[in-house]
Amino acid sequence: MHQCFSRDVFDFDDNCKLTRTERLSLIICFTSMVVDDFRSDNEKYINTYLSRSSLKKRDSHLVTMASLNVFVHALFVLLTQVSLAEYSKDDILPDKCENFSSGTKFINIGAMFPLNGSWDGGVSCFPAAQLALAHVNCHPSRSLVDGYKLKLQVTNTYCEPGKGVKDLYDFLYESSPDTPSAILGPGCSSVSTAVAEAAHLWNVLMVSYGSSSPALSDRDRFPTFFRTHPSALIHNPTRLNLFSQFGWKKAFVLVHLQEVFTTTADDLTQQGKKHGIAVKRSTFQTNPKNAIESLKAQDARVIVGLFYETVARQVFCEAYKAGLYGPKIVWFILGWFPDNWFHPRKNEHLSCTLEQMRAATEGHFTTEIMQLGSEDSPTFSGIKPLHFQSKLLDKLDKAGKNSGGFPESPLAYDAVWALAIAINKTIVELKNEGKSVEEEFKAIRDVTVLSKDAFSLLKRNLDRTNFMGVSGNVSFFAGDRVSSVAIEFMSNGSYLDYGSHTENYDVSMVQNDHDFWPFSVKYQAPRDQIEMRSELDRLKPPVLFTFSIFAFLGMLISIALLIFNNSSFRNASIIYNSQPAMNSVMLLGCVVTLFCVFLNGLTDELDSSIRTDTLCQGVLWLMSLGFTLGFGALFAKVWALHVVAAKMKPSRMKALAKSRASHGGSSNGLTSPTLIRSKAKMTLAQRPEIQKKASVMSERGDPPSGQSSVGGASTFGGHELPKDVKVSSTHMYACLSLLFLLDLAFLSLYSYLAPLSLQNEFLPMRNVTADGEVRVRPYIRHCRSTDHNTWTGLNFGIKGFLLLLGALFAYDSRNVHLDNMNDSRQVAMSVYNIVTLFWTTVPVTMLIKAHQDASYIFSALATILSVFVTQGFIFGPKLRALIDGSRNPNVIEDVAKESSVKHLAVAGVERNGSGSLPMKRESTKRRKAANRKRANELELYHDLNEENERIKEEIAELDAYLIRLRDKYEELSKERLENTLRKRVPPGRVPIEDVDFFTEFLYIDAEDVDQMNVTEL
Repeated sequence: MHQCFSRDVFDFDDNCKLTRTERLSLIICFTSMVVDDFRSDNEKYINTYLSRSSLKKRDSHLVTMASLNVFVHALFVLLTQVSLAEYSKDDILPDKCENFSSGTKFINIGAMFPLNGSWDGGVSCFPAAQLALAHVNCHPSRSLVDGYKLKLQVTNTYCEPGKGVKDLYDFLYESSPDTPSAILGPGCSSVSTAVAEAAHLWNVLMVSYGSSSPALSDRDRFPTFFRTHPSALIHNPTRLNLFSQFGWKKAFVLVHLQEVFTTTADDLTQQGKKHGIAVKRSTFQTNPKNAIESLKAQDARVIVGLFYETVARQVFCEAYKAGLYGPKIVWFILGWFPDNWFHPRKNEHLSCTLEQMRAATEGHFTTEIMQLGSEDSPTFSGIKPLHFQSKLLDKLDKAGKNSGGFPESPLAYDAVWALAIAINKTIVELKNEGKSVEEEFKAIRDVTVLSKDAFSLLKRNLDRTNFMGVSGNVSFFAGDRVSSVAIEFMSNGSYLDYGSHTENYDVSMVQNDHDFWPFSVKYQAPRDQIEMRSELDRLKPPVLFTFSIFAFLGMLISIALLIFNNSSFRNASIIYNSQPAMNSVMLLGCVVTLFCVFLNGLTDELDSSIRTDTLCQGVLWLMSLGFTLGFGALFAKVWALHVVAAKMKPSRMKALAKSRASHGGSSNGLTSPTLIRSKAKMTLAQRPEIQKKASVMSERGDPPSGQSSVGGASTFGGHELPKDVKVSSTHMYACLSLLFLLDLAFLSLYSYLAPLSLQNEFLPMRNVTADGEVRVRPYIRHCRSTDHNTWTGLNFGIKGFLLLLGALFAYDSRNVHLDNMNDSRQVAMSVYNIVTLFWTTVPVTMLIKAHQDASYIFSALATILSVFVTQGFIFGPKLRALIDGSRNPNVIEDVAKESSVKHLAVAGVERNGSGSLPMKRESTKRRKAANRKRANELELYHDLNEENERIKEEIAELDAYLIRLRDKYEELSKERLENTLRKRVPPGRVPIEDVDFFTEFLYIDAEDVDQMNVTEL
């Protein structure tokens, strides 16, 4: 090749036929040689001159020669750049290449384009393929070897599978001897599926430029199918990456029932599960209206649309009508539609205007493979991507970039080049093997379009394809194109770049100066759904803190009283005669119950890692046993009093009957009321004598009448009981032990059959923001179990029945006052208090259990109040008496006098003096002084007591008189009335001797009797 270049004239020999690229290489080569020769000669001159010149001259010439070298080098660089610019222009590639000699050898390629139909991608892809064919056939350095040329046999598939199969048949059987050795296309996935499933039977290799169905990736089903358009599945990682970037965990996919779309939807659903994103599907066959309404009903916010262009216009029109658009809705659709795809077409008769379609499509995303390389990227064919587009636009009509398939046109261009490169390598390999290319590419009817060797080599070369095309790097993996995905979004009717994505990498965003979301703050994505947060409705800290303080205060008071009840004060009669053992058990139950108030508030504060089930079980046991100990002690006391009252009732009735029988009456066994009144007056007249007698008794130190000389008397209904009538401590201990054992048995059965665990109970939603986009679903924690209501009902039922029974016993024994249980009235009041609070608190707490704070406040307040009131009733009088006794040395000796004071207070008599109660151990001197101080009070009490007893006797006599009167009347009235009626008297008159009978027994005046007839009487 060097002989073709004249170094003397720096030009090429006309007889040499060199390509322009080869000429460019020779220019650069010889320019470099000239510069090297100049530098060599220059260095020889400098060395010779330096050996002969002085130092000063040497420096001057060195500078001159260095400058000359720099100038020559710069001239070389400039010449090289000019040559490169001149010989690397894209216009060296022709737009047409048709004038071939008669001996040109062609390799036929069948080309299937959808020039119209559901997707008219062939409108742009066919001119792109023609341009690529011209560049392949007439490329100065990239043409096929040995003068082979490619030839396209074009058909229109209308994007119909049936038409595609017919075209395949025509290629195989109707085009001989020009049977295609391979097929370019088809462009529609449905057509490619039908054609590729049959093409491999004739060893037909296919390279598609537009089919994206994931089903075509099945190499067992489509072993000879390749495509420069990646599988639709390549979009799913991009979509999921965007979902994760925006924080979306829920998405919907609207699917037109086509295999390419259903397969993509299946993959998106499966991949979504791996990424923790829930993907729900809505499908339609023809009319998307129902599917859109379904999405609206499900509050879909992020929607992936899988459908073709014509269907997309119907979908967004229906979305506009349903209101499924706007700042809260984000659509993702395919990116291979033309930029004006949303403009209504005249022949489609859409019921939406252009403005409505603009509003419905505003802000939607598109994902599409990188179909056009960067501006300056070098390509194998030598044409730059943008220059390719400009050449293609020259071939298209006025629709330009809005022509069907324009985004996919670079893929069609590179598909032709992929076939050409693979065929060229196959030809070279066949020739190296000494085989005839014509024979190997010759079709055998009904068998194959290529020989076995040619088919294997061509398929292998396609698998190994790797070159830089106008759509980017072109390579295949198992027949699928390896590519990145471009992401765009629509703003104000135009598409803007958002970024790109390569599988296994995050989305690389494009920096834009405009707002990313047209309706919202920059880079603030809308929500994928109404944000619903589950929030634990905890007890407010002030509530828990306040009641915990009161609970611990009550526990301290209970412990202090427990110490007091079992300390040296235990020997005081007021403590000793109040069953201190039972009181100690009651205080222990109070401590346990108050501790449960604190534990109930902890269920919301404990972390889930802590064994809260154990806490639930502990609270149940402690609360139940605390109640049994606290109330059980009180119940044992009232039960013992009830036993005494039940024993004393028959004796009392006999005593009353004997007292009534001992009083005499007037004639006929009747006592006149006048006599009774006279006796009462006589009793009052005797009061000075009574007072004098009481004074004398007081001076002697003897107890008054009706009082025991040893201790206070036990009474029942105002009547003195025998001294041996006392409460049995054994009975109380047995009752309390029985209650405790029954409670243990019930709790054991409860915990074994239905163990408690901490469970969440969700409450109604509430809005956090004004637009309702953020809602909180509060929940509270409850200790619950299987059949919780049944077991809780049993527990409360048993406790409630015990409370009612205790109240009944307390009421029945209200008049029993025993010397060894001096706080019976306070015990009864405590039982009434607990019963009232229990039956008030339990129902209300069950009704308001959803209100965490209110429920806790109500139950804790009732528990604390019942404990404090009970302790005040039981220990308040005792503490006051001991405090007063310590201040005043004049105290009462024993419990008998204490009981007398209580009865005096009930009668309404005010006590003079301090009224303090004694310690049991007092000196004789103090005891005598106390008796003298009490003389006046006991005298007054004795008088009133005597008068009260007399009045009771008179009332009893009156009752007996009335009974006798009624018996007498029933005996005599019948006999006299019969005798009167038998007498012969004038009709209607009453004999005079019978008038006394009527006036005496019937209390009728004599005048009235004389005027009345017998019938009236």
